[in-house]
Amino acid sequence: GEPRDAVVVSGTVPHSPSAQADIRPFDVILSVNGTPVETQESLSGLLRSAPRAEFQIRRLGNQQLDIAVEGIPCDCARIAAEASRANPPATPLARR
Repeated sequence: GEPRDAVVVSGTVPHSPSAQADIRPFDVILSVNGTPVETQESLSGLLRSAPRAEFQIRRLGNQQLDIAVEGIPCDCARIAAEASRANPPATPLARR
């Protein structure tokens, strides 16, 4: 099932691996490499050592996509940082 909380992407760096893989602002990251993502901290931990990541994304309310991103962890650290600014880690993320 879908995680109770999730991380929302607020932006990507132009021409970065995540942007080239078509991760977009407002995408909801449901899981990375099959592991549910419920907080920015869990996203950062999952991406810390992975050279590649398979994201399960929810877009526009109900479209679910599987997106592979090469060039991890550097690029996805940026995604996590953007998500952190959109959803401060001290506050539980809103249920999506």
